[in-house]
Amino acid sequence: MQLCTIFKMKYTVFLIFSLFLFPKSFQEPTKKNYLPLKPTIKKIYTNSTSPGLHKAILTGDKSELDRKTKRIFKRLGLLHLLTPSGLHLSSVLFLFSFSSILEVFILIAILAVLFFTYNGYDSMVRVTIFRVIYKLIKRFRSNPNLIFISYFVTIIISISLGHYSNNPLSFLYSFIFWGTILYFRKNKILLILMLHLVQILVSVIMSSEISPLSLLINPVFTAGFSLIYPVLFLLSFIPQEIISTFIIDMLVDIIASVEIIDIFPAYSLSPVTVLISIILLIKKKNILCLTSVSYTHLTLPTTPYV
Repeated sequence: MQLCTIFKMKYTVFLIFSLFLFPKSFQEPTKKNYLPLKPTIKKIYTNSTSPGLHKAILTGDKSELDRKTKRIFKRLGLLHLLTPSGLHLSSVLFLFSFSSILEVFILIAILAVLFFTYNGYDSMVRVTIFRVIYKLIKRFRSNPNLIFISYFVTIIISISLGHYSNNPLSFLYSFIFWGTILYFRKNKILLILMLHLVQILVSVIMSSEISPLSLLINPVFTAGFSLIYPVLFLLSFIPQEIISTFIIDMLVDIIASVEIIDIFPAYSLSPVTVLISIILLIKKKNILCLTSVSYTHLTLPTTPYV
């Protein structure tokens, strides 16, 4: 039986197994070392929110991001935009997609810089390793299951590098969301629904809020972000440019507008309810299960089941 078929049959088992990866405590790991892009960001802003957001988008360093903005991003399931990983890497590598050899060279260079110089980019290291493995194997041998082989090999390498012990939450997010994306990547609508359900599952276990509005906001922001990030990254090497400040200020205004319309009460579900809805959606026995589960179980924000 092909690995791809096994993965499809065992996705629910994969999801349940990922729950065992949840750490007993959710403390932040030791101080991280981030890329020093735009060291003078604060000097070019008047809005107190913008410089922290700009720095978080470019480098992943959220230490200067105000608590309110961070809460909004978390509630809408958008924190992945502020954690350099596959989305950031893919959007930048798109500029070099005309040459597979050049792309592999850049990937190896990025991996060397992140691995030996900075300790705040485990997610990016994982994605870079995955792309190097995938590109190299694909160059010499074609295999329909190559993407899953590369994924599992990357996970094993990541564990051996100490990523799980250093930051179990980061590893968990990579494991569960990445695996979901790989499985449902060919069906964009189903992928959006599944990612939303997985976000709900994670939020209720961690006793945090996730808004129903994230089902619509998340894919829109993610698509837009993949377009603007390469621009922001390239402009970060240009001193005193004003284009990125305009983009970030506009993003701050959009976030403020989203907060105004985010009047929906947060999900308050049990993990079992979410798992059942995921199983139903996978089996396609009731494509409306997401809607029925979501709106019949919506309550005012209370302490979620854990």
